[in-house]
Amino acid sequence: MQPNPTLDQTPRSWSGLFGAIGFLTTIALTWHQPLATAWRVLLCCGGAALPMVAHDLLWLRVHRRPSAGLNDTKGTRSPQRIALKGVGLVATGLVIAAAYGLFREYHGTFYRPFWALLQLIALPFAVLTVPYIAWVDARMTEPRDGYWHLGAALLGPLFGVPRSAASRHELAKHARAWLVKAFFLPLMVVYLGQNLDSIAMRVARFDGLHGFLGFFDIAWLGLYTVDVGFATVGYAMTFRVLDAHTRSAEPTMIGWAVCLMCYQPFWALSERMYLHYDDGHNWGGWLGSVPWLHNVWGGAIVALTCVYVWATMTFGLRFSNLTHRGVLTFGPYRWLRHPAYVSKNLSWWLVTIPFIPTSGWAEAVRGCAALLIVNGVYAIRAWTEERHLGADPAYRAYQAVTPWWGARLRGWLRPHRA
Repeated sequence: MQPNPTLDQTPRSWSGLFGAIGFLTTIALTWHQPLATAWRVLLCCGGAALPMVAHDLLWLRVHRRPSAGLNDTKGTRSPQRIALKGVGLVATGLVIAAAYGLFREYHGTFYRPFWALLQLIALPFAVLTVPYIAWVDARMTEPRDGYWHLGAALLGPLFGVPRSAASRHELAKHARAWLVKAFFLPLMVVYLGQNLDSIAMRVARFDGLHGFLGFFDIAWLGLYTVDVGFATVGYAMTFRVLDAHTRSAEPTMIGWAVCLMCYQPFWALSERMYLHYDDGHNWGGWLGSVPWLHNVWGGAIVALTCVYVWATMTFGLRFSNLTHRGVLTFGPYRWLRHPAYVSKNLSWWLVTIPFIPTSGWAEAVRGCAALLIVNGVYAIRAWTEERHLGADPAYRAYQAVTPWWGARLRGWLRPHRA
């Protein structure tokens, strides 16, 4: 299949590379400092985000892309629009705060690093919000965004705008986009904080690798720290000036259900009650008596995890579940439509080895069946994501170039006919 000339295939993974360098450099500079978890998260996310912001704005000039929805020249600033957007932003924040207060999941110690981080950034965010809204409002090609529609629905008549001007469609889009951020950002902050604290502790106690398993443990922790670091940055940096804003969020219940069940607290329930496939006997103990195979098997797990993290890094500032924030056509997405899902699901088979009857054949069959169902959940996630993104012609062009298992791979395996 020949590439579609209308589809932009220019590699842009340099942004993610610069972010990874900044992220790892910040970890190296701060691991030995006696910092609170929230400070570690803030500094490391800043270390990742700043190089990507600089690269995207100064080199790629993403703010000038048509998808950013910004004009090159300043338009007419409307105090009325800005005020309504402010009302919409405050109302959004209050609804999210009320939800956090209502659900006991957010009351324990687990989310304490997230609340500490909010305390650090609350004042700067409040100070910068008004000028940012005003600057963007004057340059938007369509300035009536979700915040405006929410403000109009709540207090429109006070500003001379009828409530009927608020679009239910835009309000629903706004609510879904913020629901994604409100659910995933606290979770990623906590995971990142746990990993950064673990890195600081392990490096402080480091006394050598002690064989392949020592390397594997460090590689596993390091790779997943990069993964959740980029995820945290992605959920936080939804700014239009970076062309990283949310175009749309998943509109179907099945899309939300299959995604959320893969994350806490929902995964704890579904895994424990229905999909428990790990009997505690992992690959290390199974292959410990065959060193060469042990190292090859572990190397395959690391390689698959590298592909998974590479896929996350490719998003740069735009990683997010359940949202459309631009079409990726570079990095591992040049070869497969869903490299993250494929590599992660394959790695679970190698890590947990459910097919080895360490607890009897019946348990092995049950474990394999449970993991196959988990794989199926991710297949449904891929399907719902493609259906969602398929509303964008750019994604349909990408689908034409890159089938599920990759046009280039298919070309290698199937000789071209004359």
